[in-house]
This record gives sequence, structure tokens and C-alpha cells, in this order.
Amino acid sequence: MDPAASRWIAVVPNVLSVTRLVAAAAFPALAVAWRLPVVVLAGFTDWLDGFIARRYSVGSTSGALLDAIADKVFALSVLLSLAVSGELRWWQVLLVVVRDVAVGITAAYAAVIRDWARFKQMRPRVSGKVTTMLVFVWFVTLTAPWSWAQAAAMPLFVLTAASSVVAAVDYLTRFTRALVEQRSARPENRG
Repeated sequence: MDPAASRWIAVVPNVLSVTRLVAAAAFPALAVAWRLPVVVLAGFTDWLDGFIARRYSVGSTSGALLDAIADKVFALSVLLSLAVSGELRWWQVLLVVVRDVAVGITAAYAAVIRDWARFKQMRPRVSGKVTTMLVFVWFVTLTAPWSWAQAAAMPLFVLTAASSVVAAVDYLTRFTRALVEQRSARPENRG
């Protein structure tokens, strides 16, 4: 692939992530009829930016961070919009964002102790990817006007919340293990 095309392709995943950030900002003001298309667009851009980054080997640390932030901001925008309008209960919002709270806690801890290298080593896992996928599918059932989608909303919520809790436990366990390993590897701890 020629260098000009490679540079252009390298930008595409980040543009797609920014698209999700714009969708997150717009979601609270959207008419109900536009919610489903925006949710589908956001889910598609999430899949597509990852596909392009992997397919063309154009992933970067900053791009992965932007992707994760875009996913979380979009999800939070949808969840808060639906909770404020009374379409979701606040406890549902809390259960679905428990994974994101765990990530936030570990990021805050890494910032306080100035150990970003340890935090950057925390690669996405299957549990987190499954949770993100389930969140988008659940959002489709919440915003779709079809009766089958509305009937699927509660079972999908249960699955999404359970996946979020599993991902949070996995993430916190891995981060704690990494911190313990780091402390035991310090020279002053060696006998």
C-alpha cells in the first residue's frame, strides 16, 4: 500500500470514533424517531473502526483510548437520556455502567500514583468486548418501535448487566494482580 493511502486509512478509525462522540452529544436532543438510526450508526462505527485498525494495522494507543472514550460517552449519553425521560430506572443505568466505573477507578488510581504504564498494559478482554456489543444491542431494543424488540429489552438488560458486572470483576482483578506483581518485583522487596 502506498504511504499516502496508508496515512489516510490510519485516520479513518479516529474519525469514526469522533462520529460516536458527536452522536453522543446529539442524542439527548434527538426526536424519538431518530434514536434507533443513531444507535445503529454508533454501533456500526464502533465495529468498523476496530475492523479497519486491525485489518490495516493502523491501531495506536491514542486511537484505542479515543475508541474506548467514544463508546463510554455514547453509552452514558443514551443511558442518561433514557433515565431522565423515565424510560429506564436509575438502578438499571448503574448496573450497566459498573464496568465503566471499574475502569474509571483504575484510571484514577493510575493517575494518582503516576503509573500510566501499568494502566496501558490493561488490554481489552473478551468480557469487555461482549459487554460493549450487548450494550449496543440492548440500545437497539430500547429505541426500536417494534413489539418484538420491546419484549426483548428486559432479557437483554439482564444479560448486559451481568456481562458488565463480570467485566468489572475481571478488570479489577487483573489490575489488582498487576499492582501486586509490580510491588513484589521492586528491588526493596527482594530478600
